[in-house]
Amino acid sequence: MTTDGITSTSLEVLESENMGLDPVQASNKASKAETEGAMKIVQSKPIFANGGLEPSYEFKEGLDDLVLIVDIDGSPLPVVTWLKDGKSVDPDMDPRVSITTGIVQSCLRVTNIGPKDKGTYSVSLKNPNGTAESSSNVLVKRESKSQDLFIVVFVL
Repeated sequence: MTTDGITSTSLEVLESENMGLDPVQASNKASKAETEGAMKIVQSKPIFANGGLEPSYEFKEGLDDLVLIVDIDGSPLPVVTWLKDGKSVDPDMDPRVSITTGIVQSCLRVTNIGPKDKGTYSVSLKNPNGTAESSSNVLVKRESKSQDLFIVVFVL
């Protein structure tokens, strides 16, 4: 990115291997110059880039998947932990549960939800610079099975 004659480079993922002296080249039609520039890693505490979870969510039993998504940021990348009612969510213990975490987002998904899936869900981000937490109350509403009642009257 160039601003006021200053050019900077940003890296999506910062690793210690990126730190040190790097070659810098500048060129135009008249000439070319080379030098070395120092790259410094700036670390930051974890944050929820989207503000975290909403205070509450409502899902319909048997119709919805329970899906909670947070946008994450921090350097180094934070470790993400999902909890339900204070206990770690373990996809290996329930085949309906999956957790997908990438560089900028983490998603908790529960399929075929029922009343046992209601509760307080929380997500924790942790790196050496700090911790961030967000929680939400999840309600699972039973879908009322409305049945039409037909009354048939025979007149003789």
